[in-house]
Amino acid sequence: MRQLNFFIIFVFCLAIALFAQENVQVIAIQLLPGIRVQVPLAIELLLTMGFGAGLAWLFAVWTSWQQQLVLKQQLEEIRDQREQIAALETEVANYQGKLKGEIKSQPLLPASDLVAELVERVRDSELSK
Repeated sequence: MRQLNFFIIFVFCLAIALFAQENVQVIAIQLLPGIRVQVPLAIELLLTMGFGAGLAWLFAVWTSWQQQLVLKQQLEEIRDQREQIAALETEVANYQGKLKGEIKSQPLLPASDLVAELVERVRDSELSK
């Protein structure tokens, strides 16, 4: 990729040099009212291209800075969400521990008591009919 970039820059510089060699006519540039400068056309165009390249660079820096700010905000949101998830996971683990403790602390009925209770319910339902 570096070789391709070097080649592109070389071709661009060569084109500028050939352009400057062909455009040596002197032109008058009026910068402000009453201020006129006479320079070759190639210099005027090179200065204009340089100014445009500088503005493009400033725009690239500005957009890069904006993207970094957005990325920083997104990373902070992700960090906050991860902290919230971790807090919720510990809360769920605490609730699970409490439930297990409550289930273990409840006395279990012997099978005979459970059967007797079911028989009573069936009799009560038959009597009410």
